[in-house]
Amino acid sequence: MADASARAVGVEFNTPEFTPAIFTLCLFGMALMSAGYFIACLVALKPLDVVVTKNVDTQETKKRSFAPYMSDAAMMGLTIYMMIDYVKTKPSIIAAAVSAIVMYGIMQLARRIKNGTLESFGMAIAMICAMIVGQFVTVMMG
Repeated sequence: MADASARAVGVEFNTPEFTPAIFTLCLFGMALMSAGYFIACLVALKPLDVVVTKNVDTQETKKRSFAPYMSDAAMMGLTIYMMIDYVKTKPSIIAAAVSAIVMYGIMQLARRIKNGTLESFGMAIAMICAMIVGQFVTVMMG
């Protein structure tokens, strides 16, 4: 999203034209591009939850909500969209694979020990591991 914001004004990352003003524009663009998702969630999720609870008989399924499914679907879509341009080099592909493996492992561990805090920090931990591995592979490849 930041790259799309920078390209909108004709600037690329890692060029002399990328100034603090362009960086600020990129931050604003990322926030603005995410606003549609949050508005859609506010408008759509509550009515969907009401429909589900009206049409269900058991108590267990009355506790279900569309919110987790929407957030998972949005995260997968955003991840795939962001990775299309990212996986062009070997270090990037390796970092993406490491991130996916670490994320899966953390989610499985968090569910097994029933630790919600670990599950919520799973993405951050996976990203840090991917950054470390990506830099290590980049340095090793020369």
